[in-house]
Amino acid sequence: MKAGTSRTIAHPGLAVHAARWTPDGKKLILLANEVDGGLRLFVHELDEKPPRPITPEGCAPGFLPVSSDGKYVVVQGPDQVFSMYAIEGDEPPQPIPILTSDDRPIRWTPMGNSLYVFRRGELPAQIMRLDLATGRKERVLELMAPDPAGVVEIVSVRLTPDAASYAYSYHRILSDLLLIEGLK
Repeated sequence: MKAGTSRTIAHPGLAVHAARWTPDGKKLILLANEVDGGLRLFVHELDEKPPRPITPEGCAPGFLPVSSDGKYVVVQGPDQVFSMYAIEGDEPPQPIPILTSDDRPIRWTPMGNSLYVFRRGELPAQIMRLDLATGRKERVLELMAPDPAGVVEIVSVRLTPDAASYAYSYHRILSDLLLIEGLK
């Protein structure tokens, strides 16, 4: 598609919750569900064919990092295990056992051999580069709100491919305590 153009993805009975482009810009990875169905990933090749499912139902919402070569997407499956699912073909999912159910994969590194991840609920949030071949984790960034008062978790993190720039959101709960005297 040309820059500045848009297209509506309208397929009866399909509710799209999130979408990610493949690096070549020719396909969309959709986190969606069919009527009365669970969340799953679909690949949509912008050729008017309906999106094709690539995971079983029961996937968890997430950032949907697509590999640098556009061959895989990482998602937490119905078994709560993070796996790499092939975008094309019938290759079985490849589990990533070093990721736990608390980890949140953010994106692949440009070389495609590592993932940036953080653990939701951990404060400050430690952004780690996880080498998929060795399992080695290396801290690359630490995130915390400028004013940490009431911050209960870092919810979402976005990184540039080199992890030099980022954006994040957090959940904060603030309250006031009042003392009232003299009531009868």
